[in-house]
Amino acid sequence: MSYRGRLLGALIGFFLPIPFGTVLGFILGWALYDNPRNKLAENAGGAGYAFKFTKGYNETLIYGTFALLGYVARGGGVIRREQIMIATQCMNMMKLDDPQSRRRAQEAFNQGKSEDFNLELETIKLKEAVGRNAGVISYLLEILVQMALADAVVEQEEHRRLCEIAQRLGVPVTAMERLIQIRIAEMQFRRGFYRNTEQNGSGYEYSSQDEKQASQETSASSLADAYRILGVSEDASWDEVRKAHKRLMLKYHPDRLKSQGVPEEMIRTYTEKAKDIQAAFDCIKRSRGEKN
Repeated sequence: MSYRGRLLGALIGFFLPIPFGTVLGFILGWALYDNPRNKLAENAGGAGYAFKFTKGYNETLIYGTFALLGYVARGGGVIRREQIMIATQCMNMMKLDDPQSRRRAQEAFNQGKSEDFNLELETIKLKEAVGRNAGVISYLLEILVQMALADAVVEQEEHRRLCEIAQRLGVPVTAMERLIQIRIAEMQFRRGFYRNTEQNGSGYEYSSQDEKQASQETSASSLADAYRILGVSEDASWDEVRKAHKRLMLKYHPDRLKSQGVPEEMIRTYTEKAKDIQAAFDCIKRSRGEKN
């Protein structure tokens, strides 16, 4: 808990030529510095324990997460093997190791994909459990988009359901749209850029002009995806590109997330995002011939 604002405020107030300056400085220090910082620390701590499977608060979050996963998966029609694999990976990531915990998660998933699933009620419960912890909401939406992209395509109904969930959780549709586009760009970038890197790094030689042209087209596509990942236009200045890269790396860097008390399962997901962000920046950097 921070007391710095109150101490500094009281000290400054002591030297002010006004009545009760020390008391006024103390109050202002709490309101302007200590209180906001303590709330951030409380939210970070809440994120740190959010997906631990315990009774009460976290059980509601776990159940709601898998119910929404089932709801999104059903938006694509028949449940596919890839979607079951993602749900299983989420169980492993959240350390739902005992049979009872996994059975409960499976029940929630099945309830979410059923015709009588009450989305409004479930999102209300989630909002009550999470409160104002934006970090947990952000992570939850990341998981849901991953489910929609199990087959590398977001179907129209899946898209509608993602946006509906976001709205009910207090997230603007525009933010949800951007998250979907970034995730698609990350997938396409990973598929194209890393394949080219492996080929070029291993001394790959094109056997035909068609293969060379196809690789160049893939590189151009990867570059476009790189700009989308950083959230800047292709005609952005180099200074804008560097600032966007720095901002995103600060947001998703594993060391910073650990210092905020973010749980390990979130850190593992965001570590992959940080790798994509760095690779996207390197791709743009090489294409522009920049040195630093």
